[in-house]
This record gives sequence, C-alpha cells and structure tokens, in this order.
Amino acid sequence: MQNTTTVLKRELRKQKREEAYILRSVRESLAYDLLHGNIKNAKEIWERSQLAELPLIPNTVLFLSIDHFSRLVENKGEMWKNALREEVLQAIRECNLQYESLKVLVTQEKYAILLALPVQIEEKNYKALSVEYAEKIRAEINQKTEYTVTIGIGNYYEDARNLHLSFREGEQAQTYRLFSTENSIIHIDDLDIFETTEYYDFKVRIQSITEKFSLGDIKAVLHRWEEIYDSIVKHVHIKPEEFRLQVLDLLFSLSKSAIQNGASPKNMMPLQIKHAKELHDLETLAEIDKWVRTIINEYNLQVNEGHNEQSLKSVQEILQYIEEHFQEEIGLETVAAQVNLSPNYVSAIFKQTTGSSFSYYVTDRRMKKAKHLLEDFNMTVYEIAETIGYSSSQYFSRVFKNHVGMTPSAYRNSLHSTKY
Repeated sequence: MQNTTTVLKRELRKQKREEAYILRSVRESLAYDLLHGNIKNAKEIWERSQLAELPLIPNTVLFLSIDHFSRLVENKGEMWKNALREEVLQAIRECNLQYESLKVLVTQEKYAILLALPVQIEEKNYKALSVEYAEKIRAEINQKTEYTVTIGIGNYYEDARNLHLSFREGEQAQTYRLFSTENSIIHIDDLDIFETTEYYDFKVRIQSITEKFSLGDIKAVLHRWEEIYDSIVKHVHIKPEEFRLQVLDLLFSLSKSAIQNGASPKNMMPLQIKHAKELHDLETLAEIDKWVRTIINEYNLQVNEGHNEQSLKSVQEILQYIEEHFQEEIGLETVAAQVNLSPNYVSAIFKQTTGSSFSYYVTDRRMKKAKHLLEDFNMTVYEIAETIGYSSSQYFSRVFKNHVGMTPSAYRNSLHSTKY
C-alpha cells in the first residue's frame, strides 16, 4: 500500500512537471510570435492566449538587459553564462505582478517581458503603470541577484497585432542607457531627458529630414542628409557609438514616417530590423552614407507602393501648404479648397496618412516654430505669438503649455539655464 502511494505521488509530480513544461512552451511560443509580428489574426491571438491561460492579452513590452553582461561573462564557459541568465530569469518569474505576463529570453543577455496592463484606464496611466511594474522587476532582481539591469519600455498597444512595435520601442529605449547610468528604467516617451546638447541639435536636423520625407520631397531629404553627413565628417570628435545611435534614430524616424505615409507595416518592420542589424556591421562613414541613401530611396518606394497615389499627393500638397501658411489662420475648409476635395475627406486622409488630426498637426508645427523663436531672447512672447499666427499672447501661452508642458517663459528660462 505504501509503495503504491509513493508511485502515485511520483507520477503526479511527473505529470505536473510535464504540464508546467507544456504551458511554458505554449507561452514562450506565443510571446515570440507576438514580439516578431508573426500573428496577423486577432482570433488566433485570443485562442492562443486562452491556451496559455492568460486572463488578459499582452499589450506592452519591457525590454530588459543585464548590465555589463559581456564583462561579466568574459572568459567564462557556457554553463556559467546559462546559470547567470537563468538566475536573472528566475528573479523575473518570481516577481509578484498584479497581472499575468510573459517572460522570454531574446538574446544572450536581454529579455522581453510582455505585460497585460488592465484595459479601460486613462491613457496617461499606462505609462505610469508600466514604469511601476518595471521598478518592481528591477527591485526583485537587485534583491535576489548580484546584477543590475536596464529596462526599456515601449508604448501600450490595444491591438496585440501591433505588440511588435512596443517591443521595438522598448528595445530602442533600452539603447539609451548610453546617456544614463546602470540599473535604469527608460520609457520610450522619456528619451529627451537623456539627450546631450549635441544630440538634441542632431535630433532637430533629423526631424527636418523626416518632415521633408513626409512631403515626398526626396531630393530635399537627400540634401538635408548631405548637410548632416558633411558636418559629421568635419566634427571628428563625435564618438562612433554616438554617431551610430544617431543614425539609428534616423532609421526609426524614417520607418515611422514611411508607415504614417502609407507604407505597409508588414513590409517595413522586417526592413527596419534588417537595416538596424546592417548598421552594426558598417565600419566607415562612407559605408553609412551609402547605406542611408539606399534606405531613403527604398522607403520612398515602399510609400509609393503602399499608399493610394492621388491621396498621398493631396496630403503632400496640404502639408506643403501648411508649411508655407501655418503663420496664418488656416482651417480644413481652406486646405480642402486648395486640393479641390471636401473637408471631411481631407480630414480622413490626413489622419490616415500622418497619424494626427489636421488641427493637431498645425498646432504642433506652430509650437515647433515657437520653440525655435524662443531661442531669440530679443523677441517678446507677444511678438512670437503674432509671428506664428496668434493674435492673443495669453491664448498662445495656454496652447504652448498644453502642448509642451510649460509656459513659453518657463521654456525660455530653461534654455537660458542650459546655455549658461
């Protein structure tokens, strides 16, 4: 009788181990497919999530990297490396999160954590909640291991078919540890806090490339790149890793712009990943120059193939008109008349193409101009308001604060403190 009981217990333990292994395999398979955008059917995602026993479908990705991994494993064998990775992964698994998550190893020292944040909360709270979870995971790892980690956080995506975008954003955010310290948590929306003055200047110029790309003016795009490339060649004091990071930002910006202007995300995401890997292997500025030119032309082709030509042309004309008249009072009716389309149709194709509403785009363009003008300390806020199309400086100040997060005067003061 005792032997029979022992055998049954042994069989039960074996069965539980097998069930746990199968469940983990199902979850890891789902996680990898979501991270790489391999699932295009919402029903399939739902069914596989149920099979993986997930109460909620993942919607946000944390990208976690073990700090100084190369140094930690230097001259160590594979068994030691595996033990280090497993130690960190075990700490992640033991972290008590309120909502179920998936955890997988994506490279030898980097993990993806797919969070299922609760739905139907205010949009601004998704960021706060993902940061809170990242802090819990970091604390667990710090407490149970001797290692520190850097965690990059992507944005929340309600549609799990877009979760690969959150993964790439988290990966991109994680690379910004160059401007931070070890054991950091970096949300994709907070990259600005790690920028150097030199990096900010480059980002502004990169933005100008993206704006011209959105207008379909490839000649101007190539010209802007030539200006940037020439300045990099002359300022040889820039570190290679910083330049690579800046060029990687250009790749992400152009990819996003291409998708917003009609290129297929299905085609663009593999291209973005492929080109990011290529950049790692490029060894000279000349090679990078050739690589960037190839990408610009390739992405432009993707836009032309993926978007209705006439709609794109109309939106480009509207964007050009905004660029030339944003200092004036312009509305949907005005730009619709310029392209001989109805205001409702213009509103729809503008949103579909650029990813933002017409009014937001115009306001954003005005605020960018305002930020530039605020660098001129001789201009008053009233003069700046008039220059960009606001008759009331008080109204301009309210719009600026809502858009930028601080008043024009506070923004100017921040520039002054940075400068001196």
